[in-house]
Parts: sequence; C-alpha cells; structure tokens
Amino acid sequence: MLDGFNFRRSVATHLQEGKGSLILDSQSQLAIGKLTDDGIVDRVGSVIREGKESVVFHGSDANKNEIAIKVHISKVFREDKKKRYLFGDWRYRHAKRKIVLRTNIMWAEKEFRNLLRMEKAGVRAPRSLGLHGNVLAMTFLGKGGVPAPQLNEVSDVDFTELYREVLKNSLSMVSKAKLVHGDLSPYNILVLNDKPLFIDVSQTVLFDHPLAMELLEHDLSTVNDFFHRKGVLTLSTADLTSEMSRHLVVGKPVDRYGRKYRRGAKYRS
Repeated sequence: MLDGFNFRRSVATHLQEGKGSLILDSQSQLAIGKLTDDGIVDRVGSVIREGKESVVFHGSDANKNEIAIKVHISKVFREDKKKRYLFGDWRYRHAKRKIVLRTNIMWAEKEFRNLLRMEKAGVRAPRSLGLHGNVLAMTFLGKGGVPAPQLNEVSDVDFTELYREVLKNSLSMVSKAKLVHGDLSPYNILVLNDKPLFIDVSQTVLFDHPLAMELLEHDLSTVNDFFHRKGVLTLSTADLTSEMSRHLVVGKPVDRYGRKYRRGAKYRS
C-alpha cells in the first residue's frame, strides 16, 4: 500500500513532468488516494489517454493486474452537454440546472453505473472496479501498458465481421442493458482480439431518455459512415434505427417512470 501523502505528491509530480500543463487538482488526488486506501489502486503509471473531459492513466492493483484510472475533469463541461445527457436521466432528476462544481462527480458516477448495467447485460466494455468522487477505476483494455487500438486505428481486420460485431454489441446495449451510447464513434470503440469494446459511457442515457431515439439514430449513422468508407456494404441507418428502437420506451414521462422504478429499492444502476 502506498503512503497517501507521497502518493498524491508523486501523481502531481508525474503529471507536471510528463504533461507540463496538466496537473491534477486536490480533489482528484484525494479521490485516487481513497481508491488506494480501499485496495483498488496500488500504482498509477503514465497517461494513456487525455481528452477534453477526462484523463486516463495506466495503473495496477495490489495483485499487479493492469487497470485503467479515469479522472473526470469538471471545468471543460459545456452547458449544452450537461443539459443533453444529464438532466434527461431520471437518476439525476434532482440535480439543479445550474450545477457546476459537482458535475464531474456526477459524470463519473453516471459512467460507473452505466458500466455496471453493461456488465450485467454482457455488453463488451471495461468492467468497473471502484469509484470515488470524480475518479473511476476500470479494467485495462490492452496489454503491457499499451491500450487496445481505437477502431479508426486498425487496418488488418475483417471490417465486415467487425461491423456485425459492433451492431451486435449495440443491440445488446439497447435491448439488454436498456442504454443508448449517445456518442458512439470510431474513437470510443476499441478493438481487442478482433472484437469491439465500447468505452466512454458517461454520456450514455437510459432507454426512456427523451432524446434516446435521436441519439440512437446518430450513433448508428456514425457507425455506418465509418464502415461504408471501409468498403463494407452497410444496412440502412433508418432500418437499423427502426429495428433497435423497438426496445426503447419513447415519450414516457421520465420523472414519473423514475419514481415508479425506484420504489422500494435503495439503489439501482
């Protein structure tokens, strides 16, 4: 087990040396320290992915298993994204419209809960290991510190078969996990052992979200566009959306459904 103070100092030093302008705030350092105290994180390594809304580190647990540590960053969230993905989700129906300070924490929790649903439904994706504040620990998709390539980075694969597998994973996500990814693209589909895995599901919405149909159609259109450029004979976006939307509940009052769904249950993913 790492000493909390030295651990947090080493994280800040690593980031300062490795990325220059990127230094984790005290909230994020404390959250990683808590995951360390809980035995979920034993070592934090290099940055493997840095985006506008999160930073992902390679790391390991106490058993030396590779893990991914995702830190959600609050100050880059746009108002339109918060309204689009967060406030239509009945799980966060009590969130205030003007929240700023806790958005990163809610975003991390939302991704954690979505991954739990996906795991139960057998959707190929990282497995949640632990959550504290704005930091989420997950299984690492890759080997030896090298992450699995994004869909847009692979070349020596059967794209027709990969297209089928992406659609199968999408259908499982909608029909079994009752979720719509909401931002599916070649950048958040990883390919490991010739199989696609979906990542970045903090914006993923429940099947009864007011925008579920619109987001599903956008996801499928993006997937079709990519594989069409790879020479795959794709199905029509309209037909795919129609088929998968049979599993969605559209137009149902979110709050009323949320209260009914949660009645008698202390926690649901």
